[in-house]
Amino acid sequence: MPARRKRNLPASMRGYLFTNPRIKTGDERYAWVNTTFFIGEGHILPGLGVEYRVWRPA
Repeated sequence: MPARRKRNLPASMRGYLFTNPRIKTGDERYAWVNTTFFIGEGHILPGLGVEYRVWRPA
């Protein structure tokens, strides 16, 4: 995001965001996600969108 746009955003919307998503499934093939810890990290995109990635720590 260009610096000029960043200055116009409220302080609470600048920088990165973090999340701890919970994923649930009823499909036995993917039952492991029901008990797995995930971390998400992202940032605000121009136009007030959000982009983030989610991973499982080792």
